[in-house]
Amino acid sequence: MKLTNENAKYVVLRHATLPDRGLCFFSMNHPTESEEEKGASLKGEHWYDVVGYANTTEQAQALCMSEWQPTASMRELEEYYKAEAEREKLYE
Repeated sequence: MKLTNENAKYVVLRHATLPDRGLCFFSMNHPTESEEEKGASLKGEHWYDVVGYANTTEQAQALCMSEWQPTASMRELEEYYKAEAEREKLYE
C-alpha cells in the first residue's frame, strides 16, 4: 500500500532554502494539512518540499537518507552568511 497524506504517521520534508537546502528531516504528519501547508512557514513562505510519507521512524530515516541532496555551493553559503551578518548588524 502506498503511503499518502491521509494514512501516514510521518511526513518527510526537504529544506528548499539556504542554508540547509537539500537536507531532509521528518515530522509527525497532520492529514488535515495540504502538502503546501506542510512546506510553509507560519508566514506562508515556501521553506520545505514534501519528499514522502512513512509509518515508522526507521522508514522515515531511510527516506531522509535516500533523498538527501545538499545543493548549496560554498559560494552560495558564503554569500548567505555574509548577508545574515549584515542583517544582524541592522538590529544591534
